[in-house]
Amino acid sequence: MDLENLVNIPFETFPVMVSIFMYSLDDGHIKISFRSKYSEYNVQTLAHELGGGGHIQAAGAKVKMELSECRDIIVKRAQELLF
Repeated sequence: MDLENLVNIPFETFPVMVSIFMYSLDDGHIKISFRSKYSEYNVQTLAHELGGGGHIQAAGAKVKMELSECRDIIVKRAQELLF
């Protein structure tokens, strides 16, 4: 199943600066994709903190934790780092 491009949909429909998409994998990991519309919102920092990587405006990570825990961590860190 190809879910990689779903992270880009909010940019087409809403006036958003950052989009984050995460989903559970069969092996118990969570796949997270980060996108930003402007370079001042560096999503690479978020991905790097979770062991991932990428670029300033497009990054990702894969973590082993519950989806709800992952969401809570990402929302908190995104608010601290980006806004």
